[in-house]
Amino acid sequence: MVTHLAIERFGRIFPVKGQVMKTRTYVVFSALIFTIVAAVHLVRLGEGWPIMLGTASIPLWASLIAFLISGLIALWGFILLGRKA
Repeated sequence: MVTHLAIERFGRIFPVKGQVMKTRTYVVFSALIFTIVAAVHLVRLGEGWPIMLGTASIPLWASLIAFLISGLIALWGFILLGRKA
């Protein structure tokens, strides 16, 4: 029994109250976003860009930690994409 109406977009059916996203699509977008974040932190490390939050200066080593964490999460996402379901 269907409890709500559905609409069809791009050949897929989505519930009106909230769209359903496939797990693979979620992992692809997450891995790409974390890759971009890691790349920005890597560029900051290379170029020495300053970051200020109010009057506090964020040290470059914080970007090294952020690069490692976001890079590992991105790698994890791409590894999950390579697995067979």
